Amino acid sequence: MVGATGALRPAVAALRAGGAEVHALARHVDLAGVVPVAVDWHDTAAVRVALEGRELDEALVYAPTAPAASVAALVAAVSGRVVRLLPSAALRPPATLADLAAPDAVRVVLGWARGAGGSRWHTPAEISAAALGALRDGHDTVLGAVRPWSHRPV
Repeated sequence: MVGATGALRPAVAALRAGGAEVHALARHVDLAGVVPVAVDWHDTAAVRVALEGRELDEALVYAPTAPAASVAALVAAVSGRVVRLLPSAALRPPATLADLAAPDAVRVVLGWARGAGGSRWHTPAEISAAALGALRDGHDTVLGAVRPWSHRPV
C-alpha cells in the first residue's frame, strides 16, 4: 500500500479491521504500531529492502510524488491485483480513461464531488472506499466528476 498516511489511511484501518496484514509506504511514516512495515516511499533503497523477500497479495497505490523506482519495486512484489489511484490531472482534457496506460493495474481516477454549494475534492474516506471497491471488483473507475474541467475545485 502506498499513500497510507493520507488519502488511504481509512483503507488501512478497514483492511486491518478485516484481519489483513498491511504494509505501508508513505511520504510521512507516522504509522508506528499500526502496520508492521512502514517506509518512506521517497527512499527507494529502503523500499527495496522493506519489500525484499515479501510477496504481497494486493496493493493500493496513490503515489503522485513517489519515485517511479519505488512504485515499480512495489508492483513487482505484488502477486495479485494492484489498484493505482491517479489525480484528476491524469484526465485533463482531452485525455480519456482509455488514454491512461496502466496495464499492470486497475485505475481509479480521483475527480471531485459536485453539489449545490459547488465542487470539492473527495475526502480520505471517499477515496479509500473507491480504492477498496476497485480492489474488490477489479474495474477501472472515475471517482466523482472530471468534466467540465472548468468546474474542478481550486
